[in-house]
Amino acid sequence: MIPTKKIMASMCKVRQQIIPESSWKKWIFIGWRWLSSLWLFACICIMIWLWLSDCKVMDYPLSETVVRHQSFNGKQCLINSKNNTIIVDNLWWSVETPPEDSITVYCANGKRGYVDIKNGILVTEPLFDKAWRFSEGYAAVEINGKIMFVNDQGSFAFSTMYVRASDDVLFRRGYCIVADESGHMGVIDKQGQWVVQPQYHSIVMHPSPGWFSVYDKSGRKEICVQTDNGASTWYPTSYYYYGDTIMVTTDSTYIYTRLK
Repeated sequence: MIPTKKIMASMCKVRQQIIPESSWKKWIFIGWRWLSSLWLFACICIMIWLWLSDCKVMDYPLSETVVRHQSFNGKQCLINSKNNTIIVDNLWWSVETPPEDSITVYCANGKRGYVDIKNGILVTEPLFDKAWRFSEGYAAVEINGKIMFVNDQGSFAFSTMYVRASDDVLFRRGYCIVADESGHMGVIDKQGQWVVQPQYHSIVMHPSPGWFSVYDKSGRKEICVQTDNGASTWYPTSYYYYGDTIMVTTDSTYIYTRLK
């Protein structure tokens, strides 16, 4: 009877003669490399196909009518979802507006413009260096360092050009704080007229309609542009609010006026 150990040794010897150990390891390595290459090639083909097909990644609704479409390749555009037409192409970003606003700011190719997200139409082409959101029917835009205002039709509301006085160029209660060419700050109304002449270093709008704190070399003063007689009325630094009236505590020569 042949010992088991001798039989096993003989079988291993025969296997090594038929398929050398170094040979089958080599073929396993070659097969693994081929599979890895095929997997990498397939991934590259899929990425190229997605890029060429402009495959959609995400649609972000700005309203019931307008959608911001982002593709796999990073390209963005604004689309009218009702008729599936592109409103703004090569979009960089768009601003999310409050529910009461229907016009929003967008940026395309480095310039700003406006789009009506309620009706899905373009208000202005991307023409402006900077653009602010609409407030009380007007929006400030910056062109070559100068501020102008546009209406909801995309037309310039006033022919006058101003200088930005702060980062917040918005109309509030009918007034907006801007500056002139010299950099002095003033207040304009919704006709673009100066109601507080541009001659101050700083202006702060009060919560009460028509009231402003103005600052110059002489210090702080208060001014109201909504008075009974329609004229601007000055008040000294020391004062107290009582509802719609002011009690002056110094210099009785100042005029007292009740707000409208």
